[in-house]
Amino acid sequence: RDKQPHSGLDFSDPKLGTAGRTQPTIGLLPRGNYFGGQSGAGYNFPALVRPGAGRKLARNAIELVSLEVGYVLTMGRLILTAHSGGGAPLAAVVADADPDEVHIFDGTYGTGSAIASWARRRIAREVAEPSGSPPAMRILFRPGTQTQVQAKAIWQQVCSALHEHSAAHLRGRFRVEATTVGHNDIPSRYGWRLLADAQFDLPDA
Repeated sequence: RDKQPHSGLDFSDPKLGTAGRTQPTIGLLPRGNYFGGQSGAGYNFPALVRPGAGRKLARNAIELVSLEVGYVLTMGRLILTAHSGGGAPLAAVVADADPDEVHIFDGTYGTGSAIASWARRRIAREVAEPSGSPPAMRILFRPGTQTQVQAKAIWQQVCSALHEHSAAHLRGRFRVEATTVGHNDIPSRYGWRLLADAQFDLPDA
């Protein structure tokens, strides 16, 4: 109720209603555990970061929606998104869940090694066995802030992988970009665009 308007989980432009994502999609916003922390607004996700929990949550959602609509649904793409402090639990989930896309909105505060490792694996896999529906990683950070260092460290690893595997065709889908858009406005500004097209050329980025 409180976080959804700022989460970036929008299937169209939340301000203008511009058309966005068209694929049938289930959006899940996990309920967090409030602990306050240094910011006074910290949440963690102790159940979600357990091994297998990310995929299990997605499967359970598909089963519940299947019952609701009367159709048997199956998972197509798994997309993980995170904003701000949500980047840490995403990093814990990403290796185990092996998503198809990762979108991080000014959330690279901790180590980005798990995200970089996932990106390297997915790039190598896509080059070895083209899927027709390539993976994607889009990271936004604000220059001169705590998120810049890890965002650039991830980008160095991604650049290395793109070069190593001669994967220039994936460059538009794997990007780390700086933006001066306000921290709390980044998800709603960019989330719907990336859900519509993972290689969208984002404005002001």
